[in-house]
Amino acid sequence: MSTAITIVGNLAKDPEIIAKDNGFRLAKLTVMTSKSKKNADGTWSNEGTTAWSCTAFDKLADHIQTSLKKGDPVIVIGEVAYNSWTDKEGKPAGRMEVTIKEIAMSLKRFPVNGRRIEVATPSSQPDPWETPKEDSWSGVPF
Repeated sequence: MSTAITIVGNLAKDPEIIAKDNGFRLAKLTVMTSKSKKNADGTWSNEGTTAWSCTAFDKLADHIQTSLKKGDPVIVIGEVAYNSWTDKEGKPAGRMEVTIKEIAMSLKRFPVNGRRIEVATPSSQPDPWETPKEDSWSGVPF
């Protein structure tokens, strides 16, 4: 069973991209969160730092690979579930894992110069959001 979750934090390291032989791709990331507390002297300190194991699949994994890097502030929306297994020594092990549904950079601390980049699509269908090339207008003014 999984539960909806929103995480606001920073990437602990560059996303790890795994490509399978069948074309399936996934991105593994660690998002660090902590609770900030203002001290009596006006300084800030972090308490209760948590490392969240997050995974994204296919096209979202590709976009993460080209858009995010270590230290980036992110907002993750996904589903969290506890996954358990038996380790190499036969002992039970487990951790909370988040399957990412949406991810974006946080603008709280600094602006992001975001822009759409050209990505090759395997579909033969035209992309309805693609900007037409100049020669496709055939001289018709805007």
